[in-house]
Amino acid sequence: MKILLILTLSTLLATLATVTRADSSVTSQYRGYAQINSMLAERVYENRSDFELSFYIGERNAVNGSGFFSFPGLTQLLGMYDGAILDSKMRNSEPNAINLIIWQLVFGMLGDDIAAICDPQPVPAPQPQPSPSPGPVVNMPTTDTKPTFRPEFVAAVKPLCAWNSGEPRDPAALFGLWTSILSFDAPEEEFQAWSDFFLNGPYRDRPAREAIAAMSVAAMMNPYFLLEK
Repeated sequence: MKILLILTLSTLLATLATVTRADSSVTSQYRGYAQINSMLAERVYENRSDFELSFYIGERNAVNGSGFFSFPGLTQLLGMYDGAILDSKMRNSEPNAINLIIWQLVFGMLGDDIAAICDPQPVPAPQPQPSPSPGPVVNMPTTDTKPTFRPEFVAAVKPLCAWNSGEPRDPAALFGLWTSILSFDAPEEEFQAWSDFFLNGPYRDRPAREAIAAMSVAAMMNPYFLLEK
C-alpha cells in the first residue's frame, strides 16, 4: 500500500515539476535541502538548532565536535548552493528520479518518527547508584542527537492516534497535521485532495501508525512544500 502511495506521489511531483511557468520556460525547482531543513526545523522540532534531515540518510553535521558521516554527499543531490558567496549557484535543484527517491527516503523515515508519537511512552527505569570509583568520571560523547518534536506538533498529531478506533474521523484533526507541516503554503484545494485520499481511500482502515506516516510523507512530498513557487 505504501508503494502505491509513493508511486502516485512521485508521478504527481514529476508531472508538476515539468510544467513550465507562465512567465518563463524554466521548470519548477526544489527549494533545496537547506530551506526544506529550515522549514521543518522551525515547524516540527523543538531543538531546531540541532536538527538535520541528513540524520535520516546517515549523514550528520558535526555539532559541538561530535557527529557521524556514513554516506557523505547525498544531501548535495537535494539542491545545495555551491561556489563562492558572491558567485554561488544552486546545484541539483531540478527534480529527477534520483533526488525524488532520496527525498521520499528521508521523508519516509521522518514520517515513521512522526507516527511513533502515538506509541506508548516507556516508563523510565530506575537508575542504579554508581559505585564509588577512585578514578575520574569520564562522560563519553554520544551520537544520539535525534531531535524531539515541538509540543504544538505533538498536540496536532495526537488526535490522529485514534484513526482506526471506530470513532468518526474528524477532518479538523487532519487539518492540524497538514498546517503543522505546510503552514498555509498550499491552497485549500490541496488540503481537500489530501484529506479526501486518507478519509476515503486505501488508508481509511489502516492502523493509525501506518496512516499517520503516510499522511506525513504525502504532505511533505506536496509540490507546494517541496518546490519553489
